[in-house]
Amino acid sequence: MLKRKRLLVILVFVLAFWFCSPQLQPVEQPRVPATFYTYVPNIDVAQSLLRTVHSVESSFNKKYKYDWVFAYYADHEMSPELRARLQKLCSGQAHFEQISSPHYDVPESIDEGKLHQALRQSASASPCSRFLQYKLKNRFQTYGFQFLPIMRNYRYYCNVEVGSQLACDLKDDFFRHMHIHQLVYGFASAPVESKTLTKSLVPAFEEFLSLLPYNETDVLPFVYENQYTQCNFDSNFEVVDLEFFRSRDYERFFHYLDNTNGFFLERWTDYNVKTLAVALFVPASKIFWLPNTGLSGLLNRNTCPLDKNVRVRNHCACDPAKDFAFSSQSGLRRLFHVLNWDLPESVPPTTANDLAPKFRMPVNKLEAYPWTFEYMKTDRWFREQFMGKPKRKIDTTS
Repeated sequence: MLKRKRLLVILVFVLAFWFCSPQLQPVEQPRVPATFYTYVPNIDVAQSLLRTVHSVESSFNKKYKYDWVFAYYADHEMSPELRARLQKLCSGQAHFEQISSPHYDVPESIDEGKLHQALRQSASASPCSRFLQYKLKNRFQTYGFQFLPIMRNYRYYCNVEVGSQLACDLKDDFFRHMHIHQLVYGFASAPVESKTLTKSLVPAFEEFLSLLPYNETDVLPFVYENQYTQCNFDSNFEVVDLEFFRSRDYERFFHYLDNTNGFFLERWTDYNVKTLAVALFVPASKIFWLPNTGLSGLLNRNTCPLDKNVRVRNHCACDPAKDFAFSSQSGLRRLFHVLNWDLPESVPPTTANDLAPKFRMPVNKLEAYPWTFEYMKTDRWFREQFMGKPKRKIDTTS
């Protein structure tokens, strides 16, 4: 009996030593310098912003505790209450960055009369584009945000637009995945763009393309194959190595296109220009798709895994019948075809028609940006210059 007790004591001691040995303790991996980033249009989007942050934190970030940067323009201030609520929601550090950047301004080369006319004309094609601040935002989100002082602290970022939500749990750390595999660009959605809203974009792109020592990459046919395919990577929930957005190639490309003033005289978006830049400079081996996010946003580009087992495993609360990712209005099938990627299970085979997706104006009864920028009406100069209705001509011939 005594021998048994001794053996038991020795066994407990050995097990305790084995479990407590430093060599057996999990090695804490160095933190990836990454952050979530949200451009906050104004103080009137508080509830929508809180819902967005809560969704991303619940579905992903509560496990990994990455920081979150909230950038807002200098003409309004975020209330202490909103800041406190965001800090409480964020599992990492919440940073609030006021934008005071030369990139958030109308270029001196813009003719005010042409801008006034362009804002009025574009309203019929795209309600958002009649707002000057919508155009400023898209230009800044293309080139400017990556140079904010707080963003200098990060190598990777995930852009999250106000109003977005995730309907599935994201189990894997996509930031660490990017870091380990040295990836450059990740995306969740691939919308199709309207040619009528970006008429001057393609000629400017073709001119730039002709100046390059090479004119073909493995990703380029996704967006351009003898003509513009209208396919894009959506910037909402894009995951990017910011060294690319700060690179000399990207800077040169942006300034070349920006000299046409297309952000202001037409309705160029940040994802239009970013997509073309990625297609030009990033090889397919450095690009990845973020599947199974259940991402939804203001423009009804909702995604949902078509595989029932995936939806169950990732606790998805979305309707696969409304999936945008592999619909006829998405360029994702074309990308899979161009890069020879295998389609996910439960996704029907791609047909010839799927390789030429068509643009359809998203139905958005809330008109998010018109409501978001409603406060601009209080500015008399802005109201008179950019929101006034054209005066009717009086018939004096009779």
